[in-house]
Amino acid sequence: MKAPSDRLEDLEAYSYFTGVGDDGIPKWIQGSAGIDQAKVIIEAPVGEISVIYNEYLGNFIITYLNEKAHGIVMREGITPWGEWSGEVLLASGAQYASLYGGFMCAPFVENGGQVFYFAMSQFFPIYNIMWMRAELPQK
Repeated sequence: MKAPSDRLEDLEAYSYFTGVGDDGIPKWIQGSAGIDQAKVIIEAPVGEISVIYNEYLGNFIITYLNEKAHGIVMREGITPWGEWSGEVLLASGAQYASLYGGFMCAPFVENGGQVFYFAMSQFFPIYNIMWMRAELPQK
């Protein structure tokens, strides 16, 4: 879903991705009608989604919490609505207990996107937010 930044509190201002037309153009429906027709882009479990375009890969990357994988994972796709590659584990719950997040910000990349940073939180044993670094393999 998306909304103008000045209308984030207006639920009717949100438009929902409802699929791709025969012409390849994404379809968006605004307001309550869009909620019922919104398309799932990644099957559960998925939480705390963040998507940016990565110039190094020439594709979009998505990060999110996958509770079944016990970690923050990344996937790659040609468009922000997928199809997506398989998951790559970025941070493990075995190493970082009670982690969540994976929030990226497009300006926080290095080497043309080969390195990107994401915010990750832990809520146990004490609440803490960490700035994590991910480095993609050489092409």
